[in-house]
Amino acid sequence: MFSGSVSASTILERGTPNYVWDDLRAYTVQVGQEYKGDVPATVTVTTNYAGSMCGLSLYVGESYLVFAFGDSTDGEVSSHYCSGTRSANAGPPVTTTAMAVSAAAPTCAAVA
Repeated sequence: MFSGSVSASTILERGTPNYVWDDLRAYTVQVGQEYKGDVPATVTVTTNYAGSMCGLSLYVGESYLVFAFGDSTDGEVSSHYCSGTRSANAGPPVTTTAMAVSAAAPTCAAVA
C-alpha cells in the first residue's frame, strides 16, 4: 500500500490484437509514501484495460492511495477496482481498528 502521483499511462496489448478484454493498462506512479510493503520510488501499476473487467481508471497528474498486490522487486505491481485504490485526497489509510466496546447486558428489575 502506497501513495503516489501518476506520471504516465500506457496500454499493453496482450493476446488477440484489437480485442481489449485481454489488454492491460500500465500506470507509472511516482511513489510519495509507503504504508505497507516495500516498493521502488517509481513503480508500474498494471490493471485490466476495461472497466467492466474491474480495471482502474487513473489520471496522469493525479495522486492516489494504491492498494496493490504482487512482488514489486521488478518494479511492477497489480491492482483492480475492488482493491480499495482511491484518490489520495481522501486521506491516509486507516491502519488501526477500533476495539468494539461491549455493551452491558440489560438488567431486569423485578416488580414486587
